[in-house]
Amino acid sequence: MKLKKLLFFAAMSLTVLTLGACSMKTSILKDVNITFKGANGEGTMEVEKEDGQKLIDNIVDTLAKKAKLDDYLTEKIKDGIKENGMDDFIGNDDDDDEYDDEEDDEVTLSSLEKNATSDERDSLVKFSRWIKEVKMTNSRETGLKNGDKFKVIVRTGDKENPIKEETKVYTVKGLK
Repeated sequence: MKLKKLLFFAAMSLTVLTLGACSMKTSILKDVNITFKGANGEGTMEVEKEDGQKLIDNIVDTLAKKAKLDDYLTEKIKDGIKENGMDDFIGNDDDDDEYDDEEDDEVTLSSLEKNATSDERDSLVKFSRWIKEVKMTNSRETGLKNGDKFKVIVRTGDKENPIKEETKVYTVKGLK
């Protein structure tokens, strides 16, 4: 009887740990460095091109893994974002000119969805919903002085989104 109870509690503990590990959210800011340039009181925030790419790769890799996209589609998404920029790739057409900015040879989320199999389309729809929900804001980008606190805020608005909602605070330093 004691052995049954012990096995039952061990199985329950393993289940809880497994569910907890599967539902963990990922920080997309973990590898991103922000630098500050300029004169004290007139400083600006900068993200190096490599760090900007790391941020995009972190977002895409996190969402693609959770949506169960294969490596081929994940790389197509990264290439599409590099070529077109994030807004054009995901379909945020805010120019109100009544024309579709998507050209025939552009890789966009909608073009990938059109050419996908049924299973791939389901995963791409999930990926699309999640990537459109990711919102990043920050405190002011200019007029910074040494010692200021600079915040980067990530919001998703969805419990299923695997990206962690977070606020990362940087201290401004190195301005002349």
